Amino acid sequence: MLRINNLCYKYDLDSGDFILNNINLSANNGDIIGVVGKTGSGKSTLLQIISNILKPSSGEIFLDNKNIHKEFNDFKKLFSNIGIVFQCPEEQIFAQTVFDDISFGLKNLGKSNAKIKIAVNEISDLLLIDKNILHKSVFELSGGEKRKCAIAGVLVSKPKILLLDEPTAALDFKTKNNLLKSIKEYKNSQNGIIFFISHNMQEVLSVCNKVLALNNGNQIFYGDTKKFFEDEKALKEADIDIPDLLKLKNIINKNGYDFLSEISTSQDFVDEILNFLNYKGK
Repeated sequence: MLRINNLCYKYDLDSGDFILNNINLSANNGDIIGVVGKTGSGKSTLLQIISNILKPSSGEIFLDNKNIHKEFNDFKKLFSNIGIVFQCPEEQIFAQTVFDDISFGLKNLGKSNAKIKIAVNEISDLLLIDKNILHKSVFELSGGEKRKCAIAGVLVSKPKILLLDEPTAALDFKTKNNLLKSIKEYKNSQNGIIFFISHNMQEVLSVCNKVLALNNGNQIFYGDTKKFFEDEKALKEADIDIPDLLKLKNIINKNGYDFLSEISTSQDFVDEILNFLNYKGK
């Protein structure tokens, strides 16, 4: 379980505005939290504080009742508990080969070569990384392959908290969908907590069970994803529009048909329409 209590952050303690102001939330194992808000609202700063890259100006963060900024200061504790993928994860790649890059953290944790090989193969399968590229130079990879390699280097340690800062940005449709599927599979297999920054509300709807909405560093909503997209006040304050899928659902509902199930993906929408047509055909 993760708890954030009265978290505040500013670059200059003596002057300037707060980048984050009085953030409070609790998250349970298995939660995927969509962190949303316009550019400059404090989303990336929050993830950097949770990952212990930045120290809060005030407030505390607890993982399983342990203060992250007091008890997770050595590499082993930090790497095995918290993983972060930055906005440009390709910049996290630095080793000579894909295998070396993915396994870098495990080597520094003192894992045996046999365990490292098993872990790298498992995470490669999860992220659909072709085994033939594991011993290639990272500089020979495509943009999508570099992204998956960087994410694999974080996931391979199976952290309790996974922090993803726009992980699907600039990916093609197929790679993006595969990555979203892998994130959900990772959550199901590890039962950890995932923070997922995205400007794509359809991704948030399909992947996240909770939403944290920020505006100018202030927390304006934290709770169930469905309730967020029904909260007109929070949506307006966060300057966010609902996903097209929900817009279409609302239009259909206004014309006399009530969807019987919750809609979060395109497949959900197709299934519901087919159910309706089968019902009408009886």
